[in-house]
Amino acid sequence: MDAFHSPDARVAQPVFIGILWTCTSLSLCFLIFRLFVRIKAFGKLLSDDYFVIVAWILLVAYSALWQKHAPTMYDQYAITSGKLMPYIEFIKKDEDFLHAIVPLTILFYSCLWSVKLGFLFFFKRIGYEIRIHKIWWWCVLFVTLTAYIGCISDINYKCSLKSIFYIQANCQSLKTIHWNNRTFYANCALDVLSDLCILSIPIMMLWKVRIPLKKKLALFAIFSAIIVVVVVSIIRVTIVNSVDTNVDISWLYLWSNIEMGTSIIIACVASFRQLFVQTKNEQIRVKQPTSAQTSAWSRRGLMSYFTSTNRSQKDSSSHDTWQNERLDSQTQIVPLDSIHVKHSVDVTGASKQSSAALPSPYEFPAPPHVSRM
Repeated sequence: MDAFHSPDARVAQPVFIGILWTCTSLSLCFLIFRLFVRIKAFGKLLSDDYFVIVAWILLVAYSALWQKHAPTMYDQYAITSGKLMPYIEFIKKDEDFLHAIVPLTILFYSCLWSVKLGFLFFFKRIGYEIRIHKIWWWCVLFVTLTAYIGCISDINYKCSLKSIFYIQANCQSLKTIHWNNRTFYANCALDVLSDLCILSIPIMMLWKVRIPLKKKLALFAIFSAIIVVVVVSIIRVTIVNSVDTNVDISWLYLWSNIEMGTSIIIACVASFRQLFVQTKNEQIRVKQPTSAQTSAWSRRGLMSYFTSTNRSQKDSSSHDTWQNERLDSQTQIVPLDSIHVKHSVDVTGASKQSSAALPSPYEFPAPPHVSRM
């Protein structure tokens, strides 16, 4: 039953609960801002928005589950250190807490992978029409889903879902501890690998896109924010894991919550740039775009929201110039040298009246007494 390698938790219970709900609340603020930006820019939510919403709901469920079971975990710490005497209800509570480890772990990975899928579908709209990008996108999707299945499959279900007597008898051996610790490293590797594969998609597209270097670097910085999640994932395993002892549960799941909140926040960061460009475009654009421009923007997809407004200014300027040229052509002044006076002579016959042919502007008009056949 002793699932802790230290009699004292590395983080106090109020701090643990406080950080849980702080991450949840902060990520909610970023999520609300993201949804506001999407509705303002597109008039609706897109597929990747729903994945981020699902991720936040999973984070709320994770925090709520810990709100219920955290007192039992800290009672376990207190009993192990001799600060608290075991009480009658403790065995039942402790068993419920151990049974909750599996749902907590599944919620953790499901939240992270919902954010990954959100990034994938976000990048899909940018360059999916290009064949090489489409093929690579499907490859990354396969790697991402396979990594999720791997992380869920290697959970030690027996040492969490079985009875507390089975756990006491079979889950404290050194072999089981080594298995649990190795899965932490393996799952971290799958997490990082999938993140790097997802990051490779925008890098491939930005590598050949023709935009100014400064804007290209800005887009690289925005998309590379995924690296922050990778760093948090590595920190989580590095400072928590051990070799021959069980992990500190409070420390492990605290960093798990931080990684979940960070991933949701990072998924919303790109909306800041999108709102700025969209708002600036609305201020610059006076005339409605032509159908050809609308079609071109549709083909470019979401990348038009990340590039500078220079193109919008150029399109608008060229459209205005074309309109002015058209107006000028309609009111063009004809020089006097181009004006020719035409004379027509009617010759009356016996019973028929014919009209003379009109002369060419380069011919002299015929004398009045000569008829033209």
